[in-house]
Amino acid sequence: MSNIKKNIIVRFGIVYFIISLAFLAIIGKVIQIQYIEGDRWKTVDKQNKRDSIAVPASRGNIYSGGGKLMASSIPYYKLYMDFSVQPFKEEKVVNGEKIIKYTYKDTLNKYIDSLAYCLSIKLKDKSAAQYKQDILAQYNKVNTRGQRNRRYLLYPKEVSYVDLQEIKEFPFFRKGQYKSGFYTEDRLIRVRPFGSLALRTIGDIYGIDGRGRSGLEMGCDKILTGKDGISTRQKVAGERISLNQVEPVDGIDVVTTINIDMQDIADQALRNKLTYLNADEGCVILMDVKTGEIKAIANLVRRSDGLYYEDKNVAFGSKTEPGSTFKVASMMVALENNITKPTDSIDTKDGKHKFYGVEMKDHNWDKGGYGKISIADVIKYSSNIGMARIIDEYYHKNPEKFVEGLYDIGLNKIIDYDNEIPGSGKPFIPNPKDKTVWDRTDGTKLAWMSIGYNTQIPPIYTLMFYNAIANNGKMIKPFIVKHYKKDGDIIKTFKTEIVHAPICSMHTLDQIKVMLESVVESGTATAAKSNSFKIAGKTGTAQLNYGSRNRVDLKHQVSFCGYFPADNPMYSCIVLIKGPKVGYVSGGLFAGTVFKEVAEKVYARSAKLPITPADTSVIKMPASKNGNYKELKTVFSKLDISTDNHLVNDGNYTWVKTSISKENITLAPMPINYSLVPNVVGMCAKDAVYLIENAGMKVGQIIGSGTVKNQSAQPNSIVTKGQRVTLTLK
Repeated sequence: MSNIKKNIIVRFGIVYFIISLAFLAIIGKVIQIQYIEGDRWKTVDKQNKRDSIAVPASRGNIYSGGGKLMASSIPYYKLYMDFSVQPFKEEKVVNGEKIIKYTYKDTLNKYIDSLAYCLSIKLKDKSAAQYKQDILAQYNKVNTRGQRNRRYLLYPKEVSYVDLQEIKEFPFFRKGQYKSGFYTEDRLIRVRPFGSLALRTIGDIYGIDGRGRSGLEMGCDKILTGKDGISTRQKVAGERISLNQVEPVDGIDVVTTINIDMQDIADQALRNKLTYLNADEGCVILMDVKTGEIKAIANLVRRSDGLYYEDKNVAFGSKTEPGSTFKVASMMVALENNITKPTDSIDTKDGKHKFYGVEMKDHNWDKGGYGKISIADVIKYSSNIGMARIIDEYYHKNPEKFVEGLYDIGLNKIIDYDNEIPGSGKPFIPNPKDKTVWDRTDGTKLAWMSIGYNTQIPPIYTLMFYNAIANNGKMIKPFIVKHYKKDGDIIKTFKTEIVHAPICSMHTLDQIKVMLESVVESGTATAAKSNSFKIAGKTGTAQLNYGSRNRVDLKHQVSFCGYFPADNPMYSCIVLIKGPKVGYVSGGLFAGTVFKEVAEKVYARSAKLPITPADTSVIKMPASKNGNYKELKTVFSKLDISTDNHLVNDGNYTWVKTSISKENITLAPMPINYSLVPNVVGMCAKDAVYLIENAGMKVGQIIGSGTVKNQSAQPNSIVTKGQRVTLTLK
């Protein structure tokens, strides 16, 4: 028993001795690292660690009033290969020295042919042979220190997340980053799913997910940007990892008042008219009368290629003389001051009249003018002479009273749009008390001012004034931003804001409304008359370079501003066109017809119109366009139209084709490959623009209305990024 006890004690002593040695070794190593080699390891740590690396916050999205995405930051990826990773190396120890030999035996060499083929088919910028040659050539390059390229760029462009997932499964790459050397760098790119629709209003940013440069992107930049986080990046067990010290706070989403369908209507109507007139630029603003919510803004400017683009803030920033739309304000001041009545008369003579030696003409002077007409007809026929004579006769000796009257009706109210559309213009109505802007020796200044010259009123302010007429004298601020949202929850709502009320007495307002209706019914804007509902408004024609009246290169601006339906206004709208070059310059014929088209299409969408049952002996099913599956299903369900869905029930399809039979409408899958030109024939303009521009092309021109009948880019051909596509609709 004693021998056994001795053996146990000996064994325990041996174990204890070994543990003690190990413990002393550990203590010794700690002392060595901490005190003897401390400086060296601190240097190594600094080399493998980076502090205070910014972790960018995601920029907020911009949505339409209906919740459709209008601008978003989407990750795209650059593709790289690192030829210095372990699978490319063979390590040998010769005479105690470690030697690294680079090879691609059983790794890259085994997969290079299939990898090159897949890259060529997917990326389409090189042949498979060229990819193989380039990758191997880069692999074989060694610098003076025997090091391989750690950052070989495979493809010069970024790829989407969906494309990246496919590329990761290519031969060799599927082994992962630390065996294949394939890695990516991600970056956020601002995309707009609806392409050019409301592009200038939505705006742009600097560089890649940078600060806002224009439009809402700039006005709401602080809201959208968010707050970057901070991370530390260090090397652990041969792998670099990032540890967030401060988490990023993503930007807040902005929900606008824009209605995508109405925006599409306004854009198409304006684009078609500008193209026909070969005009320089134009804008359309559509606004809800009661709330001030802007439902559509189209800003189109012609470039050197003859096509029209959304790259100038015409609607908010254009500071030009409004022309004859200003006459309504002049008439309102005259009626409010009781210097005249609608039933009074004024002699416009033969369409020509001299004010203090300077001749003014009516638009029909070459036909003998209007002669003696009523005060109401001055607005109806847009008589320059009639309006100028009324104002000059009563205010010539006291122009301050006239200008104060304009101020009293709110025409000079300045709206701060810096938090929505920065750089917006402001109205300028000169005050006779200011000698720097009013020359009292110029007796004609008041006369010309009364018909819209010597002033500067951006289109949005003219619309605000006419909307106040439609809104029974209540002037409200037009606005574009409706909500701020964070993680789907509304955190701030912008409501209707009254800026001036009332603009005049109800008696004067009623008289003005009658005049505006007469303009469309039998005056200068009969081209804007609708058979479905009443439209009220006023034409405007201004000579932009009126200081050179005898020159042949005169430039004009035509406009029409009003509201509809006249008896119960829902929407107000202004159409402005600069530099038309075809036909007789006419605000009613040019701008008025655009207004009518917008009004009728918007009203048809908004109003609950009676539906007359179709003659079933003539037609069984209505015509149907190709398009978005969910939207078509919703329409067919609301209209109680029978559909055959068996071809699409077994898949998650976004786009479908439709075909009509006597009993139902058949829906068939319409697969979209964005590397090929999508076939948009049979679609509406909105869906066609969405697909074309999501493929990386641009819709340069839309001709006609209805359904796409022809597209200039051949369907299913390889996409050329940035290619301009013309769509023809009928």
